[in-house]
Amino acid sequence: MNDALRYLLWHSARNRLRGQVARLKRPRYLLAVLAGGLYFGTLLFNSQMPSPISGSTSSPFGQLIYTTILFVTIASGWVLGSDRPALVFSEAEVQLLFPAPLSRAALVRYKVAQAQIIVLFSVLIWVIILRRGGMMLPFWMRAISLWVILSTMYLHRVGASLVRTSAVSHGSRGMRSNLIPIAVVLTAVAIVGWTIVRAIPSVRAAMLVGEGGDALARLAQTQPLAAILFPFRLLVAPLFADNAKHWLYAILPAFALMALHYPWVTHTDAAFEEAVADAAAKRARITAASRNPRRRQLAVAEGAPPKPWFPLAPVGHPAVAIVWKNVLAYTRALRLTTLAILIVGIAAIGFAVYSQVGDWSELASIGEALCAIPIVMLVILGPGFVRSDLRQDLLQLDQLRSYPLRGSTIVAAEIASTTVILTGIQYLLLAIAASLASFDSHPPVPIAPAVLIAIVALPTLNAISLTVANGAALLFPGWVRLGDGRAAGIEAMGQNVLAVFVSLITTFLAMLLPLIVSAFLASGLSVLVSRPLDIWAFVFTAPVGALLALAELWLVIKWLGRVFARTDLAQIEPPG
Repeated sequence: MNDALRYLLWHSARNRLRGQVARLKRPRYLLAVLAGGLYFGTLLFNSQMPSPISGSTSSPFGQLIYTTILFVTIASGWVLGSDRPALVFSEAEVQLLFPAPLSRAALVRYKVAQAQIIVLFSVLIWVIILRRGGMMLPFWMRAISLWVILSTMYLHRVGASLVRTSAVSHGSRGMRSNLIPIAVVLTAVAIVGWTIVRAIPSVRAAMLVGEGGDALARLAQTQPLAAILFPFRLLVAPLFADNAKHWLYAILPAFALMALHYPWVTHTDAAFEEAVADAAAKRARITAASRNPRRRQLAVAEGAPPKPWFPLAPVGHPAVAIVWKNVLAYTRALRLTTLAILIVGIAAIGFAVYSQVGDWSELASIGEALCAIPIVMLVILGPGFVRSDLRQDLLQLDQLRSYPLRGSTIVAAEIASTTVILTGIQYLLLAIAASLASFDSHPPVPIAPAVLIAIVALPTLNAISLTVANGAALLFPGWVRLGDGRAAGIEAMGQNVLAVFVSLITTFLAMLLPLIVSAFLASGLSVLVSRPLDIWAFVFTAPVGALLALAELWLVIKWLGRVFARTDLAQIEPPG
């Protein structure tokens, strides 16, 4: 790398750090950083927190799990890779560096060096997460091991993206020149899949006696599966070394594997400039659109939007159109490849669990828990992940006010949008859990009444927490992240911690009266029918509590509608 690029890297990082420090003069960012630091410190010094790899360091099956995760991650980059380039340049970098007398290899080396900032931060996070996994290695050995793994994965992702870009941009000639790596990856994926399919009967038999994990570990040692997984075993081996001597023997091959990726990536002849420039320009248009409503309309008009997957009736209440628009925008942002990877991951977890327990009833019980946990987590954390409401649309305040609707109606429609999305996801998980319950011989609670109560309670809880989130955006627009941009770093972590804390307290206070009324009515109903108080009594009283909570929400939404009407566009702070 030449001196100019080193100068650019150093001063860009220094100026970014200076900007972050300067923002601490504002209370919003200072509180967020303090909250994020407190949360980060809790993770660092909490000795009671279990590690994801506890007890797996001496288990061949445990090491196989992480080897498989690496294989699936790398293979998905080739088979299901995104059309977007892995090398991300800003529009300023495109205008400054692309016309400069720099080779493609120099540009790639620049981005690889720039990515090390993110890699090192990720290493710090993962060292803390994995700090108590039964490993005997000191901190710096684990850090180096993770750095080698993450750097190799990043380099391979960049290399795969460049190969795909070259194959697409050069047509048949590009396919011929890159035929060998593409064919090798596809062949490896096919061999792994075929080997697993052929081994299903023997693995299933081993599962019935509780030896499924050992059977899978033995399968991974057979050829050709062992040869395909060999480079991935090299990468994870340093993490599972017993002592410093074994770690040294393991880290050298892993480091050599990472080093082999560097010339492959930096000496590419892939003409990625056009794809990168197009991506940078598109990203700049999206950023400008999030700051300016008129530019947003122009940006939308530049490309023909895909056909909606569900139509909007030509006649109906205008508020329904707002809900339709927000739900459609969220679903368009989802990628089918992400959903496919998620489904495969869940199936793999179920397969791994069944290999250990060997009992369908126990597997169903674990599956119910795996569905129940995300349902609860979506109530708590869902408003932070799904933001298809005022937190996204408030930057277009003038356009919202042009609608022939009252302020309270607009606020209600925006809140309903994200409520519909979260509740839909939760209902899907609830249906899966209810289906699994038919295989569970000892369910923890009666399934039918629990499902009926959840059907009533989930949308109510979602609506309350989302009213809190949207109310915060209206009342304190300078303290809430608005628009499409995604914040990162300890500041964003702190903002999320503060948002969750405030949401939990407010939701609890809002639900206190409905819960008391519902419990009182359930007790009265039990006395009336001369039966002991059980979960079935709450099936009949939960709707009453939900209606009371919705009545509270309607009063709050009416008030927020008046706040919406008084809000000045100058108060709205654009992202960034």
